[in-house]
Amino acid sequence: MPYFEKLAAASHKNGSYLCVGLDTDPEKLPSQFRNKQNGQLLFNRAIVEATAPYVCCYKINMAFYEAHRHSGLTAVIETLMAIPPEIPVICDSKRADIGNSSDQYAKAIFETLKFDATTVPPYMGQDSLAPFFKYSDKGTYVLCLTSNAGAADFQMENDLYLRVAEKAQSWNENSNIGLVVGATHPEQARSVRKA
Repeated sequence: MPYFEKLAAASHKNGSYLCVGLDTDPEKLPSQFRNKQNGQLLFNRAIVEATAPYVCCYKINMAFYEAHRHSGLTAVIETLMAIPPEIPVICDSKRADIGNSSDQYAKAIFETLKFDATTVPPYMGQDSLAPFFKYSDKGTYVLCLTSNAGAADFQMENDLYLRVAEKAQSWNENSNIGLVVGATHPEQARSVRKA
């Protein structure tokens, strides 16, 4: 099932627009998980068990796992297996590079790890993102306007975020592209929707 259809189906079934972020920082785990060898995984399983009936998707931020090498990547793989298959999962990794590198990033995210969607930065242009877009059954969220204060450095300069939105729309041949717009920018979010 194409990503956005899977997302809509999960949203409809659970009556929800809630995405739960599994950005699990081992140093901030509750005490019952903190000193366990697989604490990230155990915590994630508990969160998934408690929230699966109420969400439309999950998002896993890879930074919190890659920093812990093998145990972190094992936690990602086993967390993905713990999530009900009808609920989509977004890989929040913000990766893009020259074509052959992006080919490998896309393959790792969509084929090896089997995520349903991912996040990518647009600033290297269409050719750096094309390897993600070609997975027509997977979703790709292009960073349009992020929530951090640094978004003002480039994204808001001369309304660059609107140019990103327009470009993403022109690239969306497979209807599998979405945009990341931080909730900290409600006025700009309206402009993006209009664009």
